[in-house]
Order: sequence, then C-alpha cells, then structure tokens
Amino acid sequence: MSNDYKSSMNLPVTDFPMRAGLAKSEPERLKKWYEMDLYQQILKVNEGNESYVLHDGPPYANGPIHIGHAFNKILKDIIVKYHSGRGYYSPYVPGWDCHGQPIEHVVETNLGPEKMAAIDKSTLRRLCREWATKHINIQREGFKRLGVIGDWDDPYLTYVPSYEAGIVQIFKMMYEKGAIYQGRKPIHWCYRCHTALAEAEIEYSDETSPSAYVAFAFTEAANADLQKCFQSELPFSVLIWTTTPWTLPANTGVSLNPNAEYVAVVDPGVVAGTGGASGASGAAEVVGKAGATGNTSGTAGRVLIMARELLPAVAEVAGWDAPQLLSDSSGNPLTCKGSELQGLRYHHPILDDMTGQVITGDHVTLDTGTGAVHTAPGHG
Repeated sequence: MSNDYKSSMNLPVTDFPMRAGLAKSEPERLKKWYEMDLYQQILKVNEGNESYVLHDGPPYANGPIHIGHAFNKILKDIIVKYHSGRGYYSPYVPGWDCHGQPIEHVVETNLGPEKMAAIDKSTLRRLCREWATKHINIQREGFKRLGVIGDWDDPYLTYVPSYEAGIVQIFKMMYEKGAIYQGRKPIHWCYRCHTALAEAEIEYSDETSPSAYVAFAFTEAANADLQKCFQSELPFSVLIWTTTPWTLPANTGVSLNPNAEYVAVVDPGVVAGTGGASGASGAAEVVGKAGATGNTSGTAGRVLIMARELLPAVAEVAGWDAPQLLSDSSGNPLTCKGSELQGLRYHHPILDDMTGQVITGDHVTLDTGTGAVHTAPGHG
C-alpha cells in the first residue's frame, strides 16, 4: 500500500498549471500582443531615447517560410527586443524582395516549359507580382507566429512604386557625391535564364579539370636580373602548376614563397603529346599535365625556375631522368630566395600586349606543385 507523503511535505502552492500547454497558450499570447498593439506601445515608451535600428535584409517572396527564414528572423527579433528592453527607441520595419530570379524560377516551374516558351513578358511579370503578393501574406503570418514583433502593417516592398522611386533618389544622391563609378567586377550569369545572379543564388558542384605545368617566359629586363643571380645567358621562365587551366587568360601574377629556395633547371624538353599554349612569342608553354607520361623531345635553350624542394616531384611527372641545374664552379646548385625574385615581370601567358608580375606570400606552400602559383584574382 502506497503512502501519501505529499501532505506531510511543505510544498509551495501555485495556480500555475502543471503543463505549459504551449500549443494552446502560445497562440493566445501572440493574439494578446497584437490586440494590445504591443509593438507601438514599446515604441511609445522609448520615444525620444537613443535609437537602435536594425535594417532588415529582405527574404524573397517566393514560397512559405522554412527553417532558414526562422533562424534569420528570430535572431533579428532577439536583438531588437534586447535593445528595446534596454530603453533604446528600436523601430523594426520588415520587408520583402519582390523581384528577381527566384520568383521567376518558381513561376516558370509552375507554368511548365511549353507555356513558358509561349508567354509574353507583361503576362509573366503579372504572374510574378501575383505570386509575390500571395507569399508576402503567407510569410508575414508565419513570422508573426514565430513571435516576431514589428511594423507588419506597413512593411517595405520592393515592387511598390514609392520604394522604387526612393532607390532612384538615393542613387542620384550617391552619384552627385561621386560615390558611383564604373569598374570591373565578376558577375555570375545564368546561361539558361539569361540573367545575372546574386552570390547567394550560386550553387557549386564538383568539377574535374586537368592540371597543367605551364612555363611563363620572363621579359628581357627580368632576364637580365636573373642572369646575375643564376649566372647564365639562357632565357628564363617561371614554371607554375595549376588545377584550373581555364583561368590562365585572367592571370595577373605569379606568387612565390618568400623564404623558399628556387633553382634554375635547364629545360630538357616538353612532354610529348601535351601540346602547347599560345602566347607572346611562346611566352607560355604547357610543359606537362599531371599524370602524363612520355618521352621528352628536345627544346633545350631555356631555363625553368621552380622551388628546389619540389623539383623531384616535377621531374617525375615531366619524365626528366636527370634534370640539369645551373650550378657554380664547384657543382653546387645556384639558388635564389623567392623574396629576391619579387617584382620581376613576365610575358602574359595568353594576351600578347600584357605582362604579369612576380609577388610573394606565405600562402604559397611547398606540399605540391612547383612553388610558383598562377594568380588570377578575378577568379578568386
């Protein structure tokens, strides 16, 4: 027989229910917040105090909210409520991005390829606007259900004419202040949709590309400096290794390790069957591809500069049996620190009228390659 010890204990008495019952109580609490206009009451209490404004980067109005929306909005709401609780005047104006490829994409998917091919532009724009308007309301109710408080009755919408006019006005102000200029910047482009893409819209996939060893020929002035270091009248080239040969047209520099030792190898030849790259008077030439094999054909008459530590690995790939190094009278290989080669210029590997420059950096490692890194900032 069980004993009732509850009556013999001095326990607190409360009207709180034993269970929270959030499924029932939470909607009631949120309803009370909006009935009492809690957001406006908080602003009124803090009116005249120091301001704290969180500018809300808008979501696309292209579907119901998901976990990413919840994560974004809840974190912002915590920040705004914290500053409101500290007494800051913290208005929060949510908004939606009502234009762009994500909305067009979902409308196109719903239409199907046949209807999409036959539709006119004005009808497509109308359907996109209707889709955006529908999901603004759906997302707004979802955000309110998360407990996010703000000016939900008057959000900013990018398709409202007054908003678009405001963008033009601000652009004009920036232009008059000299803040608008024309320059070069890589733009992500969708070849299927024929439209520019935001960086957040880019989806990456694994791509397999052939790696290549390419020789960049130094300019005449650079050759003169190298001849002092390596004591040879032969023309010099710097040997790079790249896993993205398609970025060679964008080359602007070759990076060396400032503290590594670089040697000069008399080029015994080009790996047979790999071909060559076009350039300024043979300024760039494919020396070999990773994993390629074959006999070398004689193209003596130039010197290749690479990191001393990586020479054995390069020789194995290129099929060099006994690479010949430029050496002093005692037979010791002549070496040069990467820092001593900084600033030397070479012929661009593709563009005849351009040159590149040797730079140094600690990001250049000696675990693979040649110790000379093909550098194309336009490709990241």
